[in-house]
Amino acid sequence: MNESKTYNDCEICSTLKDVEEHNKLWSKEIDLLPPTAGKLQNILYYQGAYLQKCPLCGTYYKDISWNELFSDGWTEFVKLERISITMTVYYLIQGNLFAELKNLALSKKENAKVILTEIMKIYKDSWINKDLITKNGEELNELKNFCNEILSS
Repeated sequence: MNESKTYNDCEICSTLKDVEEHNKLWSKEIDLLPPTAGKLQNILYYQGAYLQKCPLCGTYYKDISWNELFSDGWTEFVKLERISITMTVYYLIQGNLFAELKNLALSKKENAKVILTEIMKIYKDSWINKDLITKNGEELNELKNFCNEILSS
């Protein structure tokens, strides 16, 4: 097991708050987020948000941006949020990123438990997740077995 360092020890993530929220008028050229946020890697775009990952410590973030028109012009809003492992697993399953999920399971046994729990929730609510199960049932079962092997070792 590769028990990696925490985001508090990471040269990228330690400079980011749990939630970074910024906005600006389009007419003003300023960076909305700390420069280190630009080092995060986009993993997935899902439901209007980017799932991003720190290349150094593996911490995941949800990045949302949107624009609104006010009387003084367009304003851009940006929200970068460090997300829980449970939310990360949800996004990765919805995005069919099973290789990423296996790597996550290998990084910590606790992650394998979370992944297994989320898979069980999918099957428990099979009437809601029918399309996901139909499309990815084989991968979900393979991932479930993979996580069970990690937990039994």
